[in-house]
Amino acid sequence: MISLVAALPILLGLAQTPEQSDSLARDRVTGPLGARLDSQVTRFAEYGFSGTVLVVRDGQIVLLKGYGLADVERGIPNTAATRFEMNSMTKMFTGVAILQLAAQKRLSLSDSVERYLGDFPSGKQGATIQQLVTHTSGLIVKGSELAGDSRAAFVRDVKRTPRESAPGERYRYTNAGFSLLAAIIETVSGETYEEYLRRHEFAPAGMRTARFRNEAPTNDARFAHGYVGTPAALEPGPPNPYVWGTKGAGGVWASVGDIYRWLVALEEQRILADAQWRLLITPPVPPAQEAFGWHVETTPEGSLRIMKGGGSDDFASQLLYYPSEHVTIVWASNNLRQRWRRTLNQALPDIVLADSSFSLPPVAPIARAALDERQGRYASAQDSLEVHAGPGYLYATANRLDVPTNVMFFPQDGSHFTAFDPANRAVTCLEFSRTGGRSVAIEFPDGRRVSLQR
Repeated sequence: MISLVAALPILLGLAQTPEQSDSLARDRVTGPLGARLDSQVTRFAEYGFSGTVLVVRDGQIVLLKGYGLADVERGIPNTAATRFEMNSMTKMFTGVAILQLAAQKRLSLSDSVERYLGDFPSGKQGATIQQLVTHTSGLIVKGSELAGDSRAAFVRDVKRTPRESAPGERYRYTNAGFSLLAAIIETVSGETYEEYLRRHEFAPAGMRTARFRNEAPTNDARFAHGYVGTPAALEPGPPNPYVWGTKGAGGVWASVGDIYRWLVALEEQRILADAQWRLLITPPVPPAQEAFGWHVETTPEGSLRIMKGGGSDDFASQLLYYPSEHVTIVWASNNLRQRWRRTLNQALPDIVLADSSFSLPPVAPIARAALDERQGRYASAQDSLEVHAGPGYLYATANRLDVPTNVMFFPQDGSHFTAFDPANRAVTCLEFSRTGGRSVAIEFPDGRRVSLQR
């Protein structure tokens, strides 16, 4: 007979929700490295970043934390458990599915596309699965209008469009090419694309949160809302339908922790055999720049860096994987009023691999009245600048001075305001006079300084 004390861990486990029992669904900051990373991303969040970041080194989670809001309207924060639209990171799952089917001898990478999708017209024949997974098939002209309501209609329209280039001749990144791969997966496996990924990748990898775009609920607090807009106003992201032409190329929602789980399953060869794993982490042969859904490149130091990003109007995501250094970084963002990919992709590895951080001044709270005092038109003999107040920041309207209009100027005190553009890592500063803000000095990223009067 089991004693109550002995049974307590079991009973507690039964009482826990999936999030409570999931070690990759709880925010954590571990050790000095985790503290440095958290400090950096917290500062980025002060300047507008919203999302979740995971950093793993030597198998240990050093940072797993949400920043900003998953749902601005309801004030729900991002957390480690938040699900995000991963967009083109979906291509990684599609590429692995193709390698799984190749390992089972159910297809060959050298097979022609028409072997599985039927005859293509004269002049469009000869493209292979290998060329589809490396974006070198040349089958689809950029901007072609393709039906998305069914697999048959999509494949029919691909066959009707002109060829863009000869098979293998040149690289052009294309979503539609990976949607053709999804059609091949369905044809070969006899399963829908979604069911194939659930059974053969998500479940074996232990992924708990993965869903497809058409399955993501709108009012579930675990699923982030996407945002766009300008400094003048934050807006909900536009509709993003899940149709053929995007299926296979985008559409997977997941937490950053589940993306990491999938990568670990690959490393441990739980979803791919060794031969296919080696092929997956081999840099592609030119002209290809990407294969099987991700980029594999050699760093200047001679080690491998494997990357894949995803993006839409209102969501962005990224995997950065350094096998030799045993470092994995996964982040996702749900607010693309500003685009943080370049900054995060440089700043996070710099801290982990080079112990180097990016400095921004801290943001201080400020009363709305103090912001309102600094609104208005400032001018010199030649130029002028309109400054407006937002919630906790200032912003500029169109001007000839090259003061950026896509950034928010956050206060350090009542006189000093700093804007950071994460797309180009540029810092612009405003310094107002202490006497009611009657003048402002603008310091540009190149060091120029211009003074204006109100």
